[in-house]
Amino acid sequence: MPVDFPTEDEEAAYGRYAGAPSQADLERVFLLDKGFAAVEAELRAWVAARSWTSGDGPKAIFIDAVGWLRERDVLLPGVTTLARLVVQVRDDTTR
Repeated sequence: MPVDFPTEDEEAAYGRYAGAPSQADLERVFLLDKGFAAVEAELRAWVAARSWTSGDGPKAIFIDAVGWLRERDVLLPGVTTLARLVVQVRDDTTR
């Protein structure tokens, strides 16, 4: 399934800090509690609910999904993995 987002610049910046990370940032990143597989079903439900109620496009949902994962101290999956999940769930939800 082809995905037309994120842009090359957004993909290059995915999972990176804009500048040098602070000590708190480093501690948060290296002390993650969960892997992606542990929350994938919950994220799929969140994306489905968000798609159904907001009318937001895949790019907005993708960006918010990254925030959702970070809030829960989840190790981010590969950018393509997350982008495909968002597109697939959104397409299934909005049909």
